[in-house]
Amino acid sequence: MSFEEFKQKMDALEQFFDSYVEFMKTYDSTDTAAMVKYLNMMNEYTKAMEALDSIDESKLTPEQDNYYLQVMLRIDQKLLEAANY
Repeated sequence: MSFEEFKQKMDALEQFFDSYVEFMKTYDSTDTAAMVKYLNMMNEYTKAMEALDSIDESKLTPEQDNYYLQVMLRIDQKLLEAANY
């Protein structure tokens, strides 16, 4: 996989988590519309995790590995931020 293809895959993963974090900041479990959106978000989460699991970290180039670590660090920071809401 080229670096550009890899970058697109990682960027899509980060975009999903951006959406997830924004949703979780405003999530209200008593709102039925939010519950439906949450269920849809969990379906998207499953797809995102499958895409992440499909990456064989042992076969990444140094450039891909560096980008992978940068994206995962940003995602972790965003999830920590959301946990504080």
